[in-house]
Amino acid sequence: MKCFLIFILSLISVVNADMQCPRSCDQGVCQRVCDKGGAIIAIHEHVLRPYINAEEYEKAVQEAIGELKIPGLLHAFHLKGFKGTRQGEYSIIWVFANQKVLEDNFGTPDNPKLPESWLHYENDVLAQYIIGEPDKIVFTDYKVKKEIAW
Repeated sequence: MKCFLIFILSLISVVNADMQCPRSCDQGVCQRVCDKGGAIIAIHEHVLRPYINAEEYEKAVQEAIGELKIPGLLHAFHLKGFKGTRQGEYSIIWVFANQKVLEDNFGTPDNPKLPESWLHYENDVLAQYIIGEPDKIVFTDYKVKKEIAW
């Protein structure tokens, strides 16, 4: 059975074509998460400020993501739209093992919190490049209900 993430990546353009798994896991780990269901796929949209050097943004964000220490964060994919409404714009897909680890790290909607390394990522890196406050970006957390493979 193919992993849900492989399907997502077949539909979008990955900024770094030579991307390796930042967590150095084997595909078996990803496969088990997909097979069990309940993984959280978070999509964060970035809108760059005018006149930002896209290559600098890409490099800085990718380096910062690689340094994140978030328990239960399995993968991060830095994306650039090539078709559709967000053509030429950036997003990050975050893959968390489950809702519990997401809430352990980031709290609940009623009681939010941010891990230390995430604060560095947002305040020291992301804030330089995007429009608005990094903590107010457009995002959605999706719970995987069922993988449908063909």
